[in-house]
Amino acid sequence: MSQGEFVLAHIFYPNDENVMSSLITEFYEDAEAQLDELQEYDVAFLLKAEFIK
Repeated sequence: MSQGEFVLAHIFYPNDENVMSSLITEFYEDAEAQLDELQEYDVAFLLKAEFIK
């Protein structure tokens, strides 16, 4: 992700269909540092926004 981009929402399809999970709160604060969290999922969609002047 680039400077100024923020993750606003996510949709995940986990490896284990019987498990419901969510991202840790820190993912929304610093997604770049937490990208390894996404390896738990088969498919991950992130809704991002970039705020510019």
